[in-house]
Amino acid sequence: MDKKVRKKGFAKVILPPNPSLYEILDQHFLETGRIQAVEINPLAILIWDDWETSDELIDQLKEFFPNIPIERVFVPDQDWNQTWIEGFQPQKIGNIWITPPWHRDKIPMGEQVVTINPGSAFGTGTHESTRLSLLFLQIYLDSGDHVLDLGCGSGILAIAAFLLGASSVYACDNDPQIEINIRENLELNGNPPIQWEVRDVFSLPSYACDWAMINIQKPVIFPLLEKFASLPVEKRPKNLILSGLLIDDEKVLEAYLTNAGYERIQTQIDGEWLAMCATQKT
Repeated sequence: MDKKVRKKGFAKVILPPNPSLYEILDQHFLETGRIQAVEINPLAILIWDDWETSDELIDQLKEFFPNIPIERVFVPDQDWNQTWIEGFQPQKIGNIWITPPWHRDKIPMGEQVVTINPGSAFGTGTHESTRLSLLFLQIYLDSGDHVLDLGCGSGILAIAAFLLGASSVYACDNDPQIEINIRENLELNGNPPIQWEVRDVFSLPSYACDWAMINIQKPVIFPLLEKFASLPVEKRPKNLILSGLLIDDEKVLEAYLTNAGYERIQTQIDGEWLAMCATQKT
């Protein structure tokens, strides 16, 4: 009997850039864990899935959106990092340059630099949510602050926090794929003494710090705020940088913050994406 050839790679699923479609995806696919991430830009809504399971995803999407055009593109495994490499150019976010190592020589002398090798872990500074988080860090972080990076991905925000003067940085992510990438990125930046581990962000016994950076998505952010609400004040972060949210999430986010004992300091928007700083109520 002939064996079925398995096609190794990813499915890039493309839908029209309709905010109402995103809301349905958020409620019925993101929050249920069927998909892990959705990107919306002026041209399209993009979903990434494993190719081998994408038939099932396409069938489910067609049930929800019978009259909406849905396109699926095969992306071979070996092309994934190459796609990042080709699109990853140095960029200055606030006063910090983010660059891949092969463009490090393009950065002017004397500038603050975070060098990131784009691996499979999330976080190169190219996404709006990461850019907004980096801008907030530069506005609010004080030298000597203690920082948590919850859902750290590549380690970009943790490294930036140390560069900006944090006295201690702890970073965690539940994705085992971060391990090789974050080790490499720490080495590229002089091995700053950042403590990190592969760990569920909900499993920490305490979240006490001056600033907690949470650049994930709302299916994680909202339950995490609920957990903060259940903790004694001394085990909660004093201040929060929340990103990975859409503009439409703002009112719900504020309700969760209020329930957890926080109040908004500032909101910034980049395209469809929103980031918010909050502090404990006194």
